[in-house]
Amino acid sequence: MKLIFSILLVLSAAAYNSIFTQTNLTVVVNELMSDNEASVADEAGDFDDWIELYNNLDVPMDLTGYGLSDDVDDLGKFTLPDNTTIPANGYLIIWADDDQEQGPLHAQFRLSASGESVILTDPNGAIVDQVDFPELGEDQAYARDPNGTGPFRVKEQSLGGNNDLATSTFSPLPASISYSPNPTKDFLHILALDKNGETKVQLYNMNGALILEQSSLDNNINIDLRALPAGNLILKIDDYQAVVIQKVD
Repeated sequence: MKLIFSILLVLSAAAYNSIFTQTNLTVVVNELMSDNEASVADEAGDFDDWIELYNNLDVPMDLTGYGLSDDVDDLGKFTLPDNTTIPANGYLIIWADDDQEQGPLHAQFRLSASGESVILTDPNGAIVDQVDFPELGEDQAYARDPNGTGPFRVKEQSLGGNNDLATSTFSPLPASISYSPNPTKDFLHILALDKNGETKVQLYNMNGALILEQSSLDNNINIDLRALPAGNLILKIDDYQAVVIQKVD
């Protein structure tokens, strides 16, 4: 009897450890915004709903076949395309705008500002993570705090970055500052009219890492992107709002 009891304890501990590992070392829904009025623009310049995934693992993950939906009875609304990867301890942004013509990471559904669910499924259709979010105000984010593991709180957005550091929002980009083209291949041109003093331009990758910073006293600023890989970049100009720039080959 003691032997049987010991075996059961070992099996129970193994099952617990397996569940614990699976729950804590996985890709999760980390942040979302359901009423994006002027917070973050996508690569087409649209202010659309978005969902941020985070990889709690220390290795990249292939998300081919993973799915997102806002309806537990219809889990197949959006399937991540082949060769979609999320970096180790990194982020992936999905635009919930029901406009797949804008790119492969644009889902076929929108989020309700009055509150609903976001469900993440694995390639077998099993639910990996489900977030039931409340009614959110304009440009309010619903984010895990601590980042990647904690409960959700209504916070200022930190798209592509650590939620723990979300302490302030960016002011809307004034009409006197413009950028073009988007998408862009070689250079990004920024025009800062009626601006005195230095203009600071920063580019971040979708993991939230700063990859380029340039300052200028001129009104015309050209940012050389030729050495950067293709993909989406987060543009910040001084203390103004973040904008997503698409770099193409």
